[in-house]
Order: sequence, then structure tokens, then C-alpha cells
Amino acid sequence: MENCKIHARGATLSCVSVQIRCLKSTQVFVHEAPGLCIKSDGTRDRCNIENLSVVIRFVQNSVPEEHLIGLIELNQLDAEYICNQILSHLSDLGYSPDNLVCQCYDGASVMSGGKGGVQALMQNKVGKYIPYVHCYNHQLHLAVVHAMGSEPLAKKFFEWSRSLNSFCHRHYVSNTYDTPTLKRLLEIRWTSHYDVTKSIVNNEEVIRELLRQVSDNDTAAFEINTEACGLLKKQNVFNTGKFLLCVLGALKPANAILQAQSGFVHCWGGDDNFTGHSEGDEMLIRKPVSDVENLAMNRSPLMRLFILMILFILSILFIVGISYLVKSCQHLNKRRREDGSNCPDRFQHLLLSFLLPAHAWMIWFGTLYL
Repeated sequence: MENCKIHARGATLSCVSVQIRCLKSTQVFVHEAPGLCIKSDGTRDRCNIENLSVVIRFVQNSVPEEHLIGLIELNQLDAEYICNQILSHLSDLGYSPDNLVCQCYDGASVMSGGKGGVQALMQNKVGKYIPYVHCYNHQLHLAVVHAMGSEPLAKKFFEWSRSLNSFCHRHYVSNTYDTPTLKRLLEIRWTSHYDVTKSIVNNEEVIRELLRQVSDNDTAAFEINTEACGLLKKQNVFNTGKFLLCVLGALKPANAILQAQSGFVHCWGGDDNFTGHSEGDEMLIRKPVSDVENLAMNRSPLMRLFILMILFILSILFIVGISYLVKSCQHLNKRRREDGSNCPDRFQHLLLSFLLPAHAWMIWFGTLYL
């Protein structure tokens, strides 16, 4: 808060006072909680400065609450420095490290290292065992990247997408033609694979026409003509993209759940001594899972039985659908092999690896209604 008062030109006194009261209110909830979990992740801003977010998670009235309590500028990126900054920030805000029962970071060695990582140093400095949890969203990202890299056709598709994106951003091409709006593949975001695939599939005709025009343009440089011809020759990538779009789309429910917000957003009046809930002063934002749990409290036994039957029928249809799709892929692959064309003979495995977790998410989300 002191940095906000000194450095933030756009921050007003009322804004700072609201932030201070928000932190004080969070402290009241945390002190009443038996334990808390700390979550941290870093990213660079436009000035190329590493910023580390510090988030605490605790249970209040049987509901998990999550609050962002700080954004730390890191001058060093070693584990010792990061660990000291996190502990110092917790102490400055009045949180005791002794109440830590869990810590959640990404899988980078500086954070997850078993001997010299932040999670190991945190346990040594606090003097007790604090379980480390690898962030589920990062794990899902690693699973998607590994799956895309292990399937040859999927790997070629994303390599082709990088070449296409680079081609469309050439000075001559972007100034001479109306290039489509394409997404650039970002390895740090697993949803980027879905966005890239969707942008290419939705602009298929525009991309084909652009490559034809550039390849037939005699005034363009020879290397540009050659690059356009090479990209145009790989027209089968669009069929691969359509299939990948269906596969990656199955992860959207998991993405929505993993990135759902959970926490309180308070709106105070003129009372500077606010320390708890007051009617009319509070707006509560809960994550979707909590909303589902609240709805489940009013379910009648007959409604629960009906929902259970629906889940059972959906599970049967899901399994039958997967079996049918796998057999269809195998039959299609057999015909394509006989014709001598390329075939995605491992796409059925990709289908299973993505749709089965999606089915698990569906069953888990549905059981919250029961």
C-alpha cells in the first residue's frame, strides 16, 4: 500500500483506503480459518519486469475462498530470493507462515525443485512439512502440448500454422493483400492451440485464396512465390485442423472450471471500521461449483434420482459414441491406406485421451447436483 501511495499517480486516496479495508477484511477471514494455501505464479509485463502474484486460499463457512493479496516485482529470479519475498510479503500483511497447509506453483524447477526449489525452501524456513501441489491448469497445458507433439499430423499442422502466420506478417504480403486475422501459437497457454486451430479453420477459404493470389503474382519476389506455393500445397492440413478443433473443444469445460474465479468483492459505504459482512454493502462472487452446490441443497429425492438416471444414460451414450468413432476412424484409415493417401491412424487415440477426461469432468460436475 505504501508503494501505491507513493508511486501510483492515478491512485486516489479513496482508492487506497478501499484497498486497505479490503486487505483488513481478508485478514479477519484468514485469522478465523484453521489453515491457508498459498499460490504464486510469475509473468513479465510490457517493461520486461517479472511480476509475481501472491494468492491465498482458505475455507470460510465451508466454502473455499481465494484472494489476491499482492503483486511483487522481482529483481532476482532465484529460488532463495523468491521464497524470501513471499514470506516477507505474508508477514507484512499480518499472515503467519505457520498457518500454511499447502503451496501451489507451476512445474518450473525454480518453484518445484525438491531440494533447492521455492517449495522446498519454504518448508525449511517455516520448519514444517507443507505439501506442494503442481498447478492443475499447468498440468493440463503440459498434457495438451505433449499430445500435440506426439501425433505427427497434429505436429505438422501447428508447424504449418507458424509458417502461415509468419508469411501473413511479411511486409509485402500484409501491405498488398487483405490478410486474415490469425492467432499466433503461444506455448505458455495451452488454450492457444485451440485458438490457432479455430482461426485457421474459420478462415480456410480466405487463406486458400490469398495463397493462390500470391503464388500467381509475377511481381512478387521469388521467395515469396515459392513460400506461398509450398503452403498452398499442404491443403490437407485444413482437414486435420477440423478434427483437432473437435478434439480440443472437449477441453473447454475444464478450462472454464480451472479458471473460474472464487472470492469476495466488497463494496463499502462510509464506515471505516468495517470488519465483516453488512447487508447492502457486499457483493458476493462465487465460482460456478459453489453455485451448483447451493442449488443442490434444494433438490428433492425424486429430482436426484432423475438426475442420476440422466447421468447414467449420458455415460452409456458417451461410451457407445466413442466406440463408434474409433471404429469409424479405423475403417476410414483402412480405406485411405488402400488408396495410398495419408491417414490420421493415431487420431482415435487422441480422441480417447481428450474425450475421456471431458467425460470425467461431466460426471464430477453432475454429481454436485446430487
